[in-house]
Amino acid sequence: MEEIINSLANILKHDPELLKKVFDSVPAGISITTDITCRDIKHNKKAAEFLRIQPGEVFSETASGSLPFRAFYESKELSPEEMPIQRAVLQGESVKEQKIDLYWEDGKHKTAVWNAIPLLDENGAIAGAVAAFEDITERRELAYFLKEHQEHLEELVIKRTWEVELGDYQLKRENIRRTEVEEELRKKNEEISIILESVTDSFFALDNEWKFTYANEEAKKYFFNEDVLGKNIWSLIPDARGSIFWDNYHKVMLDREPVHFEAKTIYSKIWVAGHVYPFQEGISILFRDISERKQLEKELKEEEERWLITFMSCGDGIITADMEGRVDKMNSAAETLTGWRQEEEAKGTPLAEVFYIINEQTRQRCENPVEKVLAAGKIIGLANSTVLISRDGEEMVLTDSATPIDDCEGNIYGVILVFQDITKRVKMEKEMARLDRLNLNRNRRN
Repeated sequence: MEEIINSLANILKHDPELLKKVFDSVPAGISITTDITCRDIKHNKKAAEFLRIQPGEVFSETASGSLPFRAFYESKELSPEEMPIQRAVLQGESVKEQKIDLYWEDGKHKTAVWNAIPLLDENGAIAGAVAAFEDITERRELAYFLKEHQEHLEELVIKRTWEVELGDYQLKRENIRRTEVEEELRKKNEEISIILESVTDSFFALDNEWKFTYANEEAKKYFFNEDVLGKNIWSLIPDARGSIFWDNYHKVMLDREPVHFEAKTIYSKIWVAGHVYPFQEGISILFRDISERKQLEKELKEEEERWLITFMSCGDGIITADMEGRVDKMNSAAETLTGWRQEEEAKGTPLAEVFYIINEQTRQRCENPVEKVLAAGKIIGLANSTVLISRDGEEMVLTDSATPIDDCEGNIYGVILVFQDITKRVKMEKEMARLDRLNLNRNRRN
């Protein structure tokens, strides 16, 4: 990332027009200002997307103006002038690998690692700054929430394929001498190669004869770290013939439509997300290592299976309901007590219909426990003398509790109800109380 901003700073200094052409193709968030007050900060497409603004939109009227989000570094909230690009301009500091968490009012939370350097004029005075950042939100969310997020980096890298690049330069050949165009093309290809080499994902391209025309250093790791240029991929990895890689590469080469798939690599058995795109001379492929995500998914599935076994085998009745108070799941004990079958009848039915409860003394309907939990936002218990009337009319005295189900950020998305038939226990307690009263009366007469 530091190399990228140094390269951009150098391009801005010597060739501002070239910077405009490569600005949005850089596979990282880039912010540039040549205004020492930081009133005018330009963001590339990746940065605008991350910051949730339109490209070209300015979000700080001054260096000390308000930001559309709250920023934190190591749990300390940052003021606008403490943001990386402002530090580079106002303090002349170089910022390296600073991890910053951003929070928006609508609850959105993103994380990025920032680098920034000041731009100097010919006299060595600060004339602006350039900042680059890598969005690591997905990695953070996988670690904490075990959730997938869509991958966008490959779209930024692949958009400017060789076909588009050659088309751009073909238009220029009409007015510029051939030698000048060829030199400009060479420089442009070098810049793209630098960008692709800085990407941590594997990227390579194959021509129509299945020969490598490009492979970054990450990609070479999948091909025994060989110099693969000009070599046939199927000769290099013959065991891949007939595999999912073979099928998808041939499909894109034939149909000229992009394909996305997930698979384990042939030799190293690493899980990768593959993205295959057609271009005029062949296909380009981008691999991202998703082994960590696959392991987390496996652990999550195993945890869900263990939870389901516990849920179904529990002796107490258990029912889960969604935010609208409709039954989602119920175990076998709950089915027995209520007289409802989950898969055939109860799923999606209002809880108040399945879990029909009344007050034993007044015979009036009790308040819906889901509504009580959602209103209180905490665990609640049923009132004494609560009676459940099953589907076949049988009545039983219950003890129970209802608990909100929330995610890692504390947002409630359902309710779990746990209940137990204590009819026999209540009858026994009443009988014991009656006998105690008889004994007391007998003792008084004696």
